[in-house]
Amino acid sequence: MDVSSKTITEADHAEYENVDISLNKKPIYDFSWSPDSKFLAYSKMNKDQVYQIYIYSLDSKTIHTASNGLFYDFNPVFTPDGEHLLFVSNRSFSPTFCDMEWEMVYKNIAVIVSLNLKNDGKSILPFKNDSETVALKESKNEPAFRIDFDGLADRSEVLPLQPANYRDLAVNKTHLFYLNSDEGDYNKMDYRELGPRNLYSYAFGTKRKNRN
Repeated sequence: MDVSSKTITEADHAEYENVDISLNKKPIYDFSWSPDSKFLAYSKMNKDQVYQIYIYSLDSKTIHTASNGLFYDFNPVFTPDGEHLLFVSNRSFSPTFCDMEWEMVYKNIAVIVSLNLKNDGKSILPFKNDSETVALKESKNEPAFRIDFDGLADRSEVLPLQPANYRDLAVNKTHLFYLNSDEGDYNKMDYRELGPRNLYSYAFGTKRKNRN
């Protein structure tokens, strides 16, 4: 809703949903505004019953797909500089045998992915030169925020964090924050309430993880 004009715009609606999901997460709930408030990123289930990332443009009234739809992708957040979109993706599969039955189970399948919003943009992780220290200069005239949608889903990189049970991403200029726990029903449906979790931070500059 536009506050000044009170005009209500329907950005999107969910055509599919999984019934085994908590009531407070039906069906589009993890939306995130871009820094200029002109784009809305969110996840919803597609026709193949896989959660996929989408971006809605307020100016053009169009919906763009931001992930390839092969994995369960959710919880998108824009970085404050408008260069990247981060989200959780269940795509790390290291099967192990169940303790009670002769079947395979998958644990710790979530990773955190960064999408480069510009086709000429740089990695979210600075490169390290072992022999020389390079000072990064910030431009005083920051370019206008934009998203190059062509090839967007292909401009992805997985952050160097161990696959785990990541949830509830938040980001500022220097750090990524997230919740994680070794125990719980982490299957994206989360139809049971998740138990206590730990808050972690990840520094983009040093690539170090800390428990807070």
